[in-house]
Amino acid sequence: MKTVKLPIKLGPLEDQVMRILWSKEAMMTVREVSVAYVELQDESLAYTTIATVLSNLYAKGVVDRQRQGRSWTYWATGTCSDLAATMMHEAFEISRHVERTMSCFVGTLTEEEARALHKALSDRVGDQTVAQETTNSH
Repeated sequence: MKTVKLPIKLGPLEDQVMRILWSKEAMMTVREVSVAYVELQDESLAYTTIATVLSNLYAKGVVDRQRQGRSWTYWATGTCSDLAATMMHEAFEISRHVERTMSCFVGTLTEEEARALHKALSDRVGDQTVAQETTNSH
């Protein structure tokens, strides 16, 4: 994933465009995104509006682009999960008390979210243990 510039905040239209790019998992022109937007929202937006949104998303680092003839094609630089993780990390970076912030965050989790967090932490600790054992055995 391309390094994302912080802070990242997506407006409602940016979020909808990102969801289109994530769902298609392909390079898309502004015209293709416009067509997909109409299919998704049952309303159309001006070509220039979609082009501006994609340009803003490019500036935020959440999409990349490539010139194809006279137009640009765009694609997401990471998954929805990548972006959500970056946004969560950003929230922890602004805290002066990370441990307290973590505790508050964990306190808001549903049981399902808490299980997912526990599994992710267990997997990470397991991966680090395996890496450390491998390093120590060499």
